[in-house]
Amino acid sequence: SCWDELALRFVKAGSASMQALHSYATSLHMYQRSAQDEAAWYVDINAYTDYQGWLAELGKNTRLKIHNRRKTIETLGNVKFENRPGKNIDYLFKLLNTLHAGRWNKEVFNGSRLEFNTRLAASLAEKGQLAFSLILLDDEPVSIQYNYCINGQVYNIQAGFDEGLDK
Repeated sequence: SCWDELALRFVKAGSASMQALHSYATSLHMYQRSAQDEAAWYVDINAYTDYQGWLAELGKNTRLKIHNRRKTIETLGNVKFENRPGKNIDYLFKLLNTLHAGRWNKEVFNGSRLEFNTRLAASLAEKGQLAFSLILLDDEPVSIQYNYCINGQVYNIQAGFDEGLDK
């Protein structure tokens, strides 16, 4: 299968990634355009010396959702965190689609989007630049993140989780 357009979101203008993409596309005489510029934010985890310092800066509701909910899930069973660097990619995308569909009533990747991301993930895995992060409850996956790991940075591409887990 052949594709003729690549749209990227959340690429910082002027970043090394953007410069590399521009140089590569230019070398292949590809047409390039910026369809939309918008504000975005990120968390610089290196700005905090410890977890408690980061936690103290969160608003009350965010702290409740992110930090205090850990106690709730721990009462439901044995919680484990796993990073999977790219083995069983087909299974991991199926899991991502299943968990995403549980919340949004549709798969996040299917058809050509699934094919493209599966091939890209396999390529990144060969270079050690892919990680699927999972949360397991009693050895059953309840959350997954699809991440690229490039130049010491982790970029979350998509996530899925069991929204009704604690209800």
